[in-house]
Amino acid sequence: MIAKKIAMRDSQKSSFAKLVKYLCDKQKKEVRVGAITVSNCNSNDRDAAVLEVVNTQAQNTTAESDKTYHLFVSFRVGEKPDPITLKAIETRICTALGFGEHQRISVVHHDTDNLHIHIAINKVHPTRHTVHTPFNDFYTLGHMCETIEIDYGLEHDNHQGQKLGSENRVEDMERHTGIETLVSWIRRECLNDLQSASTWKHLHQELRRNGLVLQARGNGLVIISDSGVFVKASTVSRELSMSKLEGRLGKFVPIGKSRANNKPERQYEGRPKQSTIDTAVLFSRYQKDRQNISEVKKAKLAQRRSTAIQKSESAKSAWRLRRNAIRLMSGEGVNKKLLYALAVKSLREQLHEISTQWAKERKEDHEVYKRLVWVDWLRKRAGEGDQESLAVLRARSVAGLKGDGFSGARKTKTHEPDLAKGDSVTKNGTIIYLVGETAVRDDGNMLNVSTGATHEGIEEALSLARDRFGTRLVVEGSGVFKDQVVRAAVNARLDVTFENAVLEQRRQSLLINNTTNGEKHGEEADGQRENQRGIGGGRTGGSAGVGRRGGGAVRGIKQQGAGRIGQNPPPEGQNRLREMSSLGLAQDAQGFEMLLPGDVRHLVEHGHPQSNHGVRRNVSGTVGPGGAKKDVTANAAVNKYIAERNQKRLETFEIPKHVPFRSEDSGTASFAGIRRIDGVAMAVLKRGDNNFVLPVDAPTEARLKKRSIGDDVLVSSTGVVEGKGRGRGR
Repeated sequence: MIAKKIAMRDSQKSSFAKLVKYLCDKQKKEVRVGAITVSNCNSNDRDAAVLEVVNTQAQNTTAESDKTYHLFVSFRVGEKPDPITLKAIETRICTALGFGEHQRISVVHHDTDNLHIHIAINKVHPTRHTVHTPFNDFYTLGHMCETIEIDYGLEHDNHQGQKLGSENRVEDMERHTGIETLVSWIRRECLNDLQSASTWKHLHQELRRNGLVLQARGNGLVIISDSGVFVKASTVSRELSMSKLEGRLGKFVPIGKSRANNKPERQYEGRPKQSTIDTAVLFSRYQKDRQNISEVKKAKLAQRRSTAIQKSESAKSAWRLRRNAIRLMSGEGVNKKLLYALAVKSLREQLHEISTQWAKERKEDHEVYKRLVWVDWLRKRAGEGDQESLAVLRARSVAGLKGDGFSGARKTKTHEPDLAKGDSVTKNGTIIYLVGETAVRDDGNMLNVSTGATHEGIEEALSLARDRFGTRLVVEGSGVFKDQVVRAAVNARLDVTFENAVLEQRRQSLLINNTTNGEKHGEEADGQRENQRGIGGGRTGGSAGVGRRGGGAVRGIKQQGAGRIGQNPPPEGQNRLREMSSLGLAQDAQGFEMLLPGDVRHLVEHGHPQSNHGVRRNVSGTVGPGGAKKDVTANAAVNKYIAERNQKRLETFEIPKHVPFRSEDSGTASFAGIRRIDGVAMAVLKRGDNNFVLPVDAPTEARLKKRSIGDDVLVSSTGVVEGKGRGRGR
C-alpha cells in the first residue's frame, strides 16, 4: 500500500470542482469509477457537495496557496479491501494528516491492475475558514501506511524515503509514458565517464561525445541534449552538482563555441524503455502516426480559423452597409443614435457567437487529434485488436495478477484474446472484460475475477479460462471463491476439471448428486402421473396395491427424502409403529402398502390419498429417542462458544468473527481445529473472514483430529464433513 500527495504545479490553476469532475469521469470505461463517498458535507449529493466546498474556499480571501489537497492511495495487485475497510482506511489517513473535520470527496478507481482511491480534500476548514497544510506529510503518510498494513493484514511496501523528489518524478514519468527519460539514458550510457573526468575540458568532451552540453543556470548546472531536453545535473547524480564539481575540478569553465559544434557519436532520442520485445518497427510507426496527427491537426485548425475570419468579415461588412443606410436616412438624431446602437449590438452578438463556436471546435479538435504518449498509443491499438501492441504492453510488467482467478495447469494452449469484447486495456496489457457487474481481468497468464462476482460472471470467466488454458484449470483465491467456481461449473455443466484434488472431488460429488436428484425427480413425476391415471381413470390395480378407492388402485408411493439408511431400522426403532397415525399411506419393510382409514379423509385431495413427505427415519446415535434434547444441548454449547469468542473479538482484531454453521454455508472451508464445550465436540471451519462452528459426532471428531490446521474440507448442506471417508457432523 502506498499513499502520496499529488501536487499542482501552478496553484492558481487548482480547482476542486475540476478535480472531482476528472475523478468521476468514466472515460468510456464502465469499470473505472467505483464507490464515491462524500464526508463532512451537509449533502451526500456529489454536485451539491462540490458547490458547498467551493463556497467554503471562497470564504478564505487571504491564502494564495493551493486550497485543494489531492491524496492518492493505492494497493498492491490482488488486494481488494471491501468498501467498509476502504472507508476506514480513508478516514484514518485523513485524520492523521489533520483533515478529520475537513470536507472531502473520495472516489475508488478500478481501471488499473492496482485498486486505488483518489481523495479530493478541502484544505479550508468548514467553520474556521483557515487553511491547513500538513508539515512533512510524506513522513505521516509513510507511518500510516505501515500501521494500516499491519492492522488490516495488507502486503508490506517500502515506505522509507530513499530518493529525491525529482528522482521520483522521473520514475513516474517513465511509467506514465513508457519512454526512457534523459536522466535514465545518461546514467546508462555515460555516467561513469562523466564522474571520472579529471578536468573541465575532459568533462565537456565526454558530454559532447554523447550529444550533451553542460551550462550554468541559476546557482547550479543543467545538462542539455541536442533535442532541447534538459535536466539538472544534480538529478542525474549528486557527484555532478556545482559544489561537488567545483570542489574537484576548480571554478566552473564553460564550453567553447568551437567545441560545442563538434558532431557527437551518439545522442538521446527518447526511445522506449528496454524490453524483451523489439519495439523498433512499432515505435517508428508510432512516430509516423504522431507526425501525421500533428499535420492533420494543424491543417484542421487553420481551416477552422479561416472560416471564423470569413464569418467575422461577413458580419462586419453587413454592419457597415447597415451603418451607411442609417446615415442616409432622414429624421431626428435621437432615432439614428438608437439605430446605430442596435446595429453595434447585433454585430457584437454575431462576433461573440462566432468566437464561441470557434473555441468549441478548437477544443474538439484538440481532443480528437491529441498526440498520445507511447503507452497510451499502445493501449489504443491494443483495444482495436492489435496483438503486437498488446504483447509490448505485457512485456512492461514483471508481476502478474493475484487473488481470485484461474490459470492453466499446463500452459500449452495458445489463444488470442477477443479484444473487441474488452471494456478497456491497462498500461500493463491487462484486458478488462465486463460481465454484468463482474469485472474479469486477463493478463495473459491468469484470469482474475473481481470481488463480489455474480454467478453469471463466474460462469463467463470459466468459459474464458477454458478457451484460454484448456479444460484442466488451476483455481486460486479464497475458499468462498473456490466453492462458487465449483458450483458454477456444475450448474453450467462445463467440460472442465480442476488441478486441485479437493475441488475436483467436490465437483464430481455435486455432479453425481445433481444427476441422481434429476433422475429421482423424473421417477417421482412419472409415479404421480401413474397414480392420477389409476385413481381417477378407473383402472384396476395390480397385485402390489391392496388399498383401493373410487375403483382405482394406489401404486408404489414413496416417501420423498427418506434417505438410504439401510434395509432395517435401528434397534430402538424396530417392532414399533412410530407416528404412523400421522400418515395417510405407509409402507412396511416388505414393500406392501396400507391405508389408515382413520386419518385418510382429511388428507384426501382430488379423489386420491395425498403423500406426506415429512417422514424421515433419524440416524441412530444422532437423534433417536431423546434426540431433540441432544440437539438442544449441542446448539446451546455452540452458542456459548460463539458468544465467548465474539466477546473477545471486541478486544483484538486477531480473532475472526464466529457464526453457527447453516445449510447455505456448505462448500469448501479450511479446518481450524476442534473445540469442546460442556461435553459437545465442535469443528471450527474458516472461510474468508468468518469461522463457522459445527457440532460433530465422535467418529467425525476422531477423523478431523488427524488433519492439520489449514487443510481444506468439504461440508454438505446437511452438515456432513467430507474428506478421507465420510462422517456426519450433526
